[in-house]
Amino acid sequence: MGRALSVILGIYGIIVVALITSVIVNFYTEVKDEEDRKESEAKAGADAEADAQENVKETDPETTEKDECHGPEENEKPEEGEKS
Repeated sequence: MGRALSVILGIYGIIVVALITSVIVNFYTEVKDEEDRKESEAKAGADAEADAQENVKETDPETTEKDECHGPEENEKPEEGEKS
C-alpha cells in the first residue's frame, strides 16, 4: 500500500509542477505579446501621424507657394521696392 501511494503522489507531484510551469510560461507569453502589440500600435500611430503631417505640408497652400529665399519665379515681375 505504501509503495502504491508513493507512486501516485510522485505522479501527482510531477503533474502539478508541469501545470504550474505551463501557467507561468503562458502568463509571461501573454504579457510579452501585449507589450509588443502596444509598441507596434504606438509605432504605427507615430508613423500615421508623420504621414498625416507630410500630407498637410504637401497640400497646404502656404507651403506649396514659392519659397521666400528663392526669389520671384521667372514669369513674375518684381514688386515695387524689390530689386531684381
